[in-house]
Amino acid sequence: MASGIPRRLSHIWIGPHPAPDAWMRTWRDHHPDWDYTLYDNDYVFGRRFRNQKLLDYYFRYGQYAGAADVIRYELLQERGGFLAAADSTCLRPVDGLFPEPHAYTVYENEFVRGQLVSPILACEPGNPFVEALVAMLGEIGEDEIGRPWMTTGNLFVTKAIRDLKPEITIFPSHYFIPEHFDGGRYEGDGPIYARQHFGTTVDGYEKNRPGFFARRKEKRLRREYDEQLRRRRAAVRERMIRGHDGP
Repeated sequence: MASGIPRRLSHIWIGPHPAPDAWMRTWRDHHPDWDYTLYDNDYVFGRRFRNQKLLDYYFRYGQYAGAADVIRYELLQERGGFLAAADSTCLRPVDGLFPEPHAYTVYENEFVRGQLVSPILACEPGNPFVEALVAMLGEIGEDEIGRPWMTTGNLFVTKAIRDLKPEITIFPSHYFIPEHFDGGRYEGDGPIYARQHFGTTVDGYEKNRPGFFARRKEKRLRREYDEQLRRRRAAVRERMIRGHDGP
């Protein structure tokens, strides 16, 4: 392990659509000495995950972003390394970007979407915060499952960071998302490691942008989700305390 995490580069691509091979190849080209794995449909359907019920739900309703989040956290917790977004192109290598053995993520956009972060990008195997994320997802009942960005993605991780206060590095958004789908473009001279193409999000936010009543319903669901998430975090903290105290 030459840095704080294993030099293990991976992508997740699941669902019925063909993988964006040209985009994913840019990551392999910039990291020729990193181990590379593509986790695809064959891999996912060939094993069981701890949160298999949640994974099955998202597959059943074609919400592949949620399924990919579930898979992401479990793979990072098991194996560590760097899981790059498959719908992005790499512009420079990330060698040396992960010097410490803890979790890493990136702000989605500091100005357009507040302080939301992206799902975890990288960590060492067995990272305690990523383990907590996996455990919290295991507390979700089917009637509590919402849109992926709320239940498994950006909002879920942001609130977990605020509550659990883990050891984590949050990169500025321009590192991996210099152009946001909802407006906002980085014009500075800081390093840009990748360009995000929002392969699934654009469909959800541009082609089917919710109207007034849908937005009002989502605000209500978000309040309900906040309460559910607080209960799940409390349950995970209680189990962690019992684990430290022993039987």
